[in-house]
Amino acid sequence: MRLSKASLGALLILLGVWASPIYPQTTPLLDALPDCAFSEQIIGASVGAVLINLQTGAGCIENLDVPFQVASVPKIFVAGATYEKVARGLASLSTPITFDENYYMAGRTDCLNASRLGESLPVNELLRLMIACSDNAATGMLMDFIGWQYINEYALRMVGSGIGDILPYAEVDKRKLVTLDAQWASVPRAMTSRYYRSGRTEGLEAFFDLVPSRLARPGFISSNANYFATATTNTLTPRALFTYFMGLQNAMQNAPFSETSIVGNFLFGLLLDTQRLQSVQSIDGTVVIGGKNGFDRGVVAEVSVLFNSPQTRLPTGFVFLFTQQSNLTAPNTQPPNYNSGILNDFLDSLAPVVNTTLFAGKSPPLLEPSFSLSSILIHNQSTITTCWQPYRTNSFIEADVAVLSRCFRGYAHQERFSLNEQASIGMTLTGLGNGDAWTTFVFTDPNRRAYSYQVRSRFVNDDGIFWFHPLDVRGDWQLDIYVNQRLASRHILRVN
Repeated sequence: MRLSKASLGALLILLGVWASPIYPQTTPLLDALPDCAFSEQIIGASVGAVLINLQTGAGCIENLDVPFQVASVPKIFVAGATYEKVARGLASLSTPITFDENYYMAGRTDCLNASRLGESLPVNELLRLMIACSDNAATGMLMDFIGWQYINEYALRMVGSGIGDILPYAEVDKRKLVTLDAQWASVPRAMTSRYYRSGRTEGLEAFFDLVPSRLARPGFISSNANYFATATTNTLTPRALFTYFMGLQNAMQNAPFSETSIVGNFLFGLLLDTQRLQSVQSIDGTVVIGGKNGFDRGVVAEVSVLFNSPQTRLPTGFVFLFTQQSNLTAPNTQPPNYNSGILNDFLDSLAPVVNTTLFAGKSPPLLEPSFSLSSILIHNQSTITTCWQPYRTNSFIEADVAVLSRCFRGYAHQERFSLNEQASIGMTLTGLGNGDAWTTFVFTDPNRRAYSYQVRSRFVNDDGIFWFHPLDVRGDWQLDIYVNQRLASRHILRVN
């Protein structure tokens, strides 16, 4: 007999698996917040939101209990379930898993692409690829290794309700195609993904009398619309995700040696390896941010976790924004990529609102020279590369940081740039103490739009950093550089 999620939850309680609640009572904390009213600002889409500063109580909420399609966001729970098995001694982060044709999906941005077929990767590296790269093949490999049932039961235990069954996206691709032709149900899921994502038809002759032609845009739209119309898989409510993260934080604070605390330390550390998402671009570098995004046609979801002390990995705030369009045939439907589209533009526009909502009245950071910042050069990309290339060629060894620093100090800062030129930054840091160190770059254009990036230096005492950003608006840009959450350097870049 197959138990429903509600019945399984009741049985777990009856059996005493939840001797103490895994998820805390979060309703009073959230429900006291005002409505964000973001859905009123975009036509044809709904928005679910949790914005909260856990230290001040500032924030807002929207559609807390509405399930949204969130694409890759449930990978967070795949990672959590993996870490739980590791904490229980039932799995190892060093176990190698082979990437083969059963997982190869042929997406154009996949980290696990054809050149890596046959490679064995440890679980720890697959976790990094799943979150930082959002790699779907890595997700499928981990889900098969940990077990789909275990992962879904883990999610249920941690949140209680508000989450749909978690599927790898190769299975999602297959189910989308089944809505167009039931014959796809008999095709191996990786083969369906290779067809769906790149039009590859190798092997399909074994399943079809006539091999299907490559899908055109109407086919993609129909398959997505059909699937989203009925699918409850890979769905999540904002409240459920908040419940999960608060449960991890609660264990880290109150039961530091528990399995749940171990999971929280691992998971929040993993999220910290990602770049800032669009909706948190305006938050300054005194806050370090980890995150995970999800996107599909007509869907963009962003999950950001804020840390005032990332070394402790205890969150001090959250920004969840789930967006979903109602009509996938509309001319302005968000395409299934990360860089453009109406939903991405909307999330960009919310960045100043997010910052003001969470940090209104916060004093601007003061300039504090950093003893760790041994050199910095702002110049064109070719000049920075001249210094950087030997350091890179020699595999970024710490012994070369002093040489890199001397090279950077041999140039003066470039103050004027041409329109669309890359403003490049070369830096060296010393005395980091072989722990986690953070460098944050915030570029603010003449229209006060912010573009912010984070760089993590791990387990080194000395480190070199190379970053750049296109200056695509004429006028004066401000570049703020934070080292370990202190404003260490500020520069004005003039664009002609």
